[in-house]
Amino acid sequence: MPSKAPFLARWSPRIGRKAARLHLLTGPMTTIGVWSAPVWLILFLVGQGWSKVCAYAVAGFGFACLALAAASMHLMYKALSERFGFKVSWRNAPPYRYKAFGTWCRANGVNPATGRPLGADRTRDQPVHRAPAHLVRTQSAPVLRQPAHRARSQAGR
Repeated sequence: MPSKAPFLARWSPRIGRKAARLHLLTGPMTTIGVWSAPVWLILFLVGQGWSKVCAYAVAGFGFACLALAAASMHLMYKALSERFGFKVSWRNAPPYRYKAFGTWCRANGVNPATGRPLGADRTRDQPVHRAPAHLVRTQSAPVLRQPAHRARSQAGR
């Protein structure tokens, strides 16, 4: 697991500060939760009165760590989805290695340097298209909304 300051300095501009902090939180919590299972098993197999109490305490602590890691990962994927502009989950999460991250960004249409969608960087360079003055609606004229399609009765078919 990388140390906190260099990881945040390297990845915050690319994936966002919130997602980088949550990534740093999920690693240790997952490790503690996974390693609590063998400790629980050893304490449970020893079978003394105090070791069974300790075994259940270790199991509870490990379960709480895994639950916190799962919640952190959910929040991290939500922050990544907001940053990149599309749904990010465990199936399509970006790798945290430079070359692999660049390849992932090119495949998903994201700028590797900023972590923003490629189209978002170019919108400022394009001219703004405005409707002519006679087509602009005023606030006094209500807008009548029509359904996107007409529903037809299935009885006549």
